[in-house]
Amino acid sequence: MIASSAGAPQSPAVAHHLRSLGVGSDPSQPSPQKIFNEIIHKIPTIQKFTEIIYENISPSDGALICQSLEASEHVERRNIRVNFNAFTRTLRIRIMPTELHDAHQRWAIDALVEWTQDGLLSREEQRALDAGVGTNFFFRADTDDFPSIVMESGWSESLPYLRADKDLWIKGNNFVQLVILLKCITSLEDE
Repeated sequence: MIASSAGAPQSPAVAHHLRSLGVGSDPSQPSPQKIFNEIIHKIPTIQKFTEIIYENISPSDGALICQSLEASEHVERRNIRVNFNAFTRTLRIRIMPTELHDAHQRWAIDALVEWTQDGLLSREEQRALDAGVGTNFFFRADTDDFPSIVMESGWSESLPYLRADKDLWIKGNNFVQLVILLKCITSLEDE
């Protein structure tokens, strides 16, 4: 399933071997290789914000698909977010997120700088923070595995998925205490 250096999926023999890694996979579901190929073939045809969603994906298949997509030059060349929620067994691929998706990151980083300049954080405290990027942005102490506060962003039609991601953050570990959901909407001319 991992793309070759030319960006094309590896041979069917390798794909068959990778499918066998999906222990406990539902035989009625498409294979990880088939899902990977579908996504890779759709990417060049997409011209506007698009969310591709696959449900009922096993955790092992979801991890394999995500790792393979993140290693693919097709994904690297585009502004694409890959997310797998093992709790809901949902794989989401967001293609061409607008700059609006990342506005909360710019705000949080600017706020961190201002807090340091205003003395609310010391330089040592600022240096000890680690930031995660993407639609689930966070700050955490660089010695911690998980953040205590997470910000998730998405478009209005993805609100149920944002809520599912929130549940995964909150229920998936004992460290996350707060998840802030940011729902982006398009403005209509007559509003």
